[in-house]
Amino acid sequence: DRKGVYFALVGAAAGVAYLTAYSAYGFFNYINEFNALALLAMVAVVTGVFAVNAKSLSVAILSMTGAYLAPAFAIENNTTFSIFAVYGYYILISSLCLIMVTLRGWRGLIHLSFVFTLAGALFFGWTSQFQIPKYYSVMQPILLILAAIHLAMPILEHRNHDSRWLSRFDNGYFVALPLVCAILTWTISSSNQQVALGLFFLAILWGLCGLILKKLERSDAIKYALVAVLLITTSILFQFKDVPWYLIAMAGCVGILAIAPRINFSHSSQELICGILFFTGFLHVANSLLSVNTEIAFNNSVFMERMIACILFSVGAVIARKRSIGFWQALAASSAGWFLLSVAREIFKLNIDHLPQFIHVFL
Repeated sequence: DRKGVYFALVGAAAGVAYLTAYSAYGFFNYINEFNALALLAMVAVVTGVFAVNAKSLSVAILSMTGAYLAPAFAIENNTTFSIFAVYGYYILISSLCLIMVTLRGWRGLIHLSFVFTLAGALFFGWTSQFQIPKYYSVMQPILLILAAIHLAMPILEHRNHDSRWLSRFDNGYFVALPLVCAILTWTISSSNQQVALGLFFLAILWGLCGLILKKLERSDAIKYALVAVLLITTSILFQFKDVPWYLIAMAGCVGILAIAPRINFSHSSQELICGILFFTGFLHVANSLLSVNTEIAFNNSVFMERMIACILFSVGAVIARKRSIGFWQALAASSAGWFLLSVAREIFKLNIDHLPQFIHVFL
């Protein structure tokens, strides 16, 4: 009868405990940063145990949010020791989320943990001080551990859900996790060889997940194997210079879209792939417009890359139209517009006399 009051008191108690641990470090300097993180971790573990026993998702989310936010205020240095302290703390809290997700199937904790650890490293300024090549030898193993934990979460939580929105969140998470891990690997690396090595280890993680799911006879095993292939291919390409990454990404999207029915990709997953194709195509167009092309008109590599992009846009539009995916119109318009603009830029390079008059007469 008093369950609301029961949970409210627990939430207040956890909040007071978090603030006490922070105040002992931040306001009064009674303890150092390592002890502060140890106290914060203790509060998170105790509150997490309560949430699991009481079957309270709200308490779990509030406690984990406080646990993830705490280092943002408790850590002021960016030394190697601080990196071990902060990310060791995050590994512990993410492991706690993994346990709660496994026991109770609380999918919200999966996305919460991802946002505050891996995705948060891209968006929160207080973690960006660690994501630099100077700390590569420390950050790369930590990144692999966090990637393994967040790979395990949806696999261990596996339950049948009928919600369309939950399915979309899962698809977004499936795409975002390897993408964010790859970007973080690139940001902490000082050379292409380090990037290639990091991507190779990530490919091993996704490949192992694919094998495990294959043993469990799960239908999504092929998706993890496909990500592993993409990661290992990207790792190989990083050994070369001047690689047209956006075109390769577009070609990868078109290839996945073409075989999607054979690997049991849902309609929403195919919509997501079309969206990624459109986005990577936009990045290619923006990058191509910024490049200076002084070579012979029509007979140059930049124009050829633009034509390849037009073809990829067109193939994606055709496939999407056949499968009633709304993105086909945007892809088709992008193909036609980029083709006309690319040809026009080459024509203007010819410096034809009276070209404006010819265009006027034609119109």
